[in-house]
Amino acid sequence: HTDKGVHKDITEQETGNISGRVLDSYQHNERVQYRCQSWYLMEGEPFKTCKDGTWTGILTCLKPCTVTREELNRHNIDFMFSRSDKLYMQHGDYVHFICAKRSRAHTMMRQPCTNGVISYPTCV
Repeated sequence: HTDKGVHKDITEQETGNISGRVLDSYQHNERVQYRCQSWYLMEGEPFKTCKDGTWTGILTCLKPCTVTREELNRHNIDFMFSRSDKLYMQHGDYVHFICAKRSRAHTMMRQPCTNGVISYPTCV
């Protein structure tokens, strides 16, 4: 016999972790708090609540973006404001590119990080 108000399993988010101690079971209206992994950005509330044996609450950990020197070379671009070989950014942040020195164009291109994806411009 199981109590309808008790929820026994709580899962880690794919890109987040439960803050604090994980219990064997949770009573009705008890809640857990999640934290996103480093560089991930939380969308929604950080809590899930046990309601009649079901977890409620919507949260997502949006993926960060990583831009590498290999990607820059592949698209014949460079960072406008950095000399790094790798750049990390959170969802919603923008990166500024310029065409690499061997290209004739010097237009600045601004691209957002959208849940782990950047659309790279290409210079010819």
